[in-house]
Amino acid sequence: MPTLLNMRTAVVGLLVACLATSVGCTAKPKPTPVPPPGGGAGVRVTITAAKPEFAPGEPVVLHVRLTNVERGSCKILGVPDAALAILDATRDGAVVVPAFSTGTYIDGMSSYLSRNLVEVKPDGSVDYDLVSERAAPADDRPALEVSTLDASDQSNSSYWPVDEPGRYELAARYLPAEVTGGLCHPSGDPVAVSFVVSGG
Repeated sequence: MPTLLNMRTAVVGLLVACLATSVGCTAKPKPTPVPPPGGGAGVRVTITAAKPEFAPGEPVVLHVRLTNVERGSCKILGVPDAALAILDATRDGAVVVPAFSTGTYIDGMSSYLSRNLVEVKPDGSVDYDLVSERAAPADDRPALEVSTLDASDQSNSSYWPVDEPGRYELAARYLPAEVTGGLCHPSGDPVAVSFVVSGG
């Protein structure tokens, strides 16, 4: 059984060993984070409703602009699939619950996404519209669809219903699937967009 003297001797020996080394008994420094391609802050997302109020049954149209704010050219997905993520949605303050489904691609979703990559110079932009459509997974209700790339190279889609009257508020980010190198870095904080669907 170790004595108090032996324990003190061991502690002193450890301190001497630490002082004798060039690094001492300190934790290893954390690795420096890898900067985004080209440096800078990635993609700036701008989302605006085509108009402030939509009539009942009228498709909801959101204009999406993705701007490269990095210091060099990089690639942006030119379609909303596996690129734009809706993080949250409310109607008159109540949470909108999405429906979910899966989709398949003959040659894989990553191949489809690779064909829709756009090389964008600094301050250049990619524009497209996100339009609500009737969707079977959402009980045939008009909904905004976004999707992600899954581990089997197919898609997981979420459908956000926008058919009921009220004021909608959505939060979204640009979160592209890593289908190749040289992609623009994902966007930072979520951006918000709001619109009204009028009553019948």
